[in-house]
Amino acid sequence: MKNFIFLFVLAGLQMGAFAQDFSKLADIKLVKAEDYKSVEEQVGKCADYILGQALEANELGKVQCLQFIMRWMEGTPDYTFGIGPDFVDFCGKDLNLSGVYMAALTSAAVSEKFEDKSSEQLSANAREIFLDYCADPAHGVKPNKAVKNALKSRNS
Repeated sequence: MKNFIFLFVLAGLQMGAFAQDFSKLADIKLVKAEDYKSVEEQVGKCADYILGQALEANELGKVQCLQFIMRWMEGTPDYTFGIGPDFVDFCGKDLNLSGVYMAALTSAAVSEKFEDKSSEQLSANAREIFLDYCADPAHGVKPNKAVKNALKSRNS
């Protein structure tokens, strides 16, 4: 019995260690250019968090991350984000997919694996990140015609 209780407590601690608290993101002041630059790592973690969640996962951490990403995108002087035809075709009126697309744009901007940070290249990189997300069955995306066609042409 003692072993069972010990394992139960240990499992609870492990689960708590993986839980993330994004409640402090709303308190971060974004006023000067340095403010935006100094939080790029946090913004990247928020984008990764959203991109790691199932599409229909409606939980507070995802919402807090998306709000923070949107505030950062609106004010960062280092990147210009363009919402092109891919966004409209892929997301339509689906707010969950729109959030994923915003996370993909953010990920493309702050990721070190992409050197070209021009608006056009950010959009191209975000498109690939977004399509990777949609292609993963664990995310539960029911792709519309535009996403299906993009995935099909990418795989051929």
